[in-house]
Amino acid sequence: MRRIGRISAAIDDIERFFGDMRRMGVCEEISQADLKGFYAASMALLAIINRAIDLANEVILSYGWEEPFSYAEAFRTLEKQKVIDNGLTGKLLALVRLRNFLSHEYHRATEEDLRQACELVGSVQEFIAAVKDWVKKKR
Repeated sequence: MRRIGRISAAIDDIERFFGDMRRMGVCEEISQADLKGFYAASMALLAIINRAIDLANEVILSYGWEEPFSYAEAFRTLEKQKVIDNGLTGKLLALVRLRNFLSHEYHRATEEDLRQACELVGSVQEFIAAVKDWVKKKR
């Protein structure tokens, strides 16, 4: 039995985080003057990106593909296996770079960094749709 339950759990978490972001309105108006909003946006974005990476790894483990050596490599593996296309891979790789920046250089994060992440984070929903489609085809 494949790890469908773990894949579903990652998808459910991501969808919940998107709902939380919408309810809080964190990407609507980002300002460093609004510290609660600024840090809420940072954390919500990190949560979504981290669970997207988890989802990528669950798919890879589920199908027995070679384990990636980095977060970025996980998405490249999914592109190689035709789960996602090149355009989506590029967006997800940009999110990985932003995730690494927000995780390790959070003290330098600006409104513009968060706006860029907010613009790109929708690609995670595209990723979910691609994974769901892949799993459905491979059952």
